[in-house]
Amino acid sequence: ADFSLCVEPRATPPMVTSLAEEKLPKVVHFPETITLRLRWSQLEPQVRISVKELNFFGSTKLCEVHIPAIHLLDWASNPHEQMRRLAMKPGDPNYVTDAPPWILVELSHGGDDRDLDHWHGNFNAVRTTTRDGHFRELELRNFKHEYQLLDSTGHAIAEPFEEDLQSIECAAWCVHKVHMFVVFWLVASSLAYIGFRVYVFSCFRRFKHIAMASLNNQTFPVSINDLKALVKHCHELVDGTGMRPGIPCKPSFDQIMDRCLPAEKGGIFPPSQPQVRAFEDLLDDFGIDGGLPCASATCQWSNVLRPYDKYIPMVLVGALVLSCLVRACGNELVRWRHHNLKHVRAEQTKDARALQRSVRGGGPTYSSVRQGGA
Repeated sequence: ADFSLCVEPRATPPMVTSLAEEKLPKVVHFPETITLRLRWSQLEPQVRISVKELNFFGSTKLCEVHIPAIHLLDWASNPHEQMRRLAMKPGDPNYVTDAPPWILVELSHGGDDRDLDHWHGNFNAVRTTTRDGHFRELELRNFKHEYQLLDSTGHAIAEPFEEDLQSIECAAWCVHKVHMFVVFWLVASSLAYIGFRVYVFSCFRRFKHIAMASLNNQTFPVSINDLKALVKHCHELVDGTGMRPGIPCKPSFDQIMDRCLPAEKGGIFPPSQPQVRAFEDLLDDFGIDGGLPCASATCQWSNVLRPYDKYIPMVLVGALVLSCLVRACGNELVRWRHHNLKHVRAEQTKDARALQRSVRGGGPTYSSVRQGGA
């Protein structure tokens, strides 16, 4: 996705960074240095920093933070507070994020010494720089430990552990790959069966036409055009009459099966007729002489597969439902993993606070014992 950063000091026109193209939303770096002219006054308007995502019809505001100008000036004047990581609020209040969005700002003068234009690091790392022009890269989990997340007033706030987020991302990645695997094989198997069934149907129809020509005492070899004319004539004779199979223009399965097999296999396929090819008549309509050779067993295959043709639509619908169920179950598993990690971390925080209270409560008791002993 493409992102941009907009800084609006309210008293001056907004300043927008260059577009960070094709970046993952996990960590997006903006190399620009923006200079703000602010007054150290309680009456100075707040500075709004927002992140926008470019889309087809414009841009969408993803998140923003409002910072009092006096806080920015105070942090900039303190060498120990010039690097601040601030929490941001989503642009859509109804949008639920796995972790609160944040922005790291360095309130200092000078250009960007991180050389981000030539850096192609992984999206789980953050590159920072020092005054002497040196930079270092920190993994997100180490980065979050070193730079605590703060709100717009500088107070520390809680956020999920990076290890937990990576675990959730790994689970989501596995679900996506499993879903793609299931979809691939469902689509591949469906297309393979449908293609095979169409091939068998085309071969059986060609053998049926040969049987119609043989029963109508046609002279072999019979051309494709003569077969088409004969089939058209037979349809005009028998369609709508209710005649049972077994006549020359409507051969039975046994009559067709006899023409499927050559003489050496006990059949009566005309020896002078060229080998039957699937899709031959269809390709002939486009002036193409070709087709897939038909095996003599395709007639038997057609007889076996024909009763199951009515189940093909149900199988396709079932495959679609199965794909949706796999995706839904996978998403539910990821949500369960997310909630389980939150519950575990909440219990750990609760135990840590209880231990801290117990340690604080034990101090005065120990002191009173010492005084009593003295």
